[in-house]
Amino acid sequence: MIEEQAISRIFDCFCKVCIRNEWISYLREQKKIKEREVSIDAANKKYPELFRIEDTYSSDSTVYQVRGIKILVQDTKLADALSRLSEYNRNVILMSFFLEENCEEIAEYMGKCRSTISFQRKKSLQKLRQYMEQ
Repeated sequence: MIEEQAISRIFDCFCKVCIRNEWISYLREQKKIKEREVSIDAANKKYPELFRIEDTYSSDSTVYQVRGIKILVQDTKLADALSRLSEYNRNVILMSFFLEENCEEIAEYMGKCRSTISFQRKKSLQKLRQYMEQ
């Protein structure tokens, strides 16, 4: 009988130690999580670009068509500057930067020589820069 009581007490003590150790492990883990986690408000203040969502609509864009491909320009200032260019110069710019074609490809499509397209692109970019700065 005495041995049963001793075994019972030892087991009771063992259970209490195990529970205490688990509780300490839990508290340590919670502390680590708390140190690493950041509230959404704090993250929003530090990194606002991560929490911003913008809706885009085709009605908010200016549509240009080159080679049968529709090109949407969302920046109103850029769209205004592009509309002030001649259709020829605008097409050179759109094909160069939006369709990512080189001067040779544009020249072949437009029936011009490569150096003419290169010159027109340079002049068109200068005009665009002037229009955008106004």
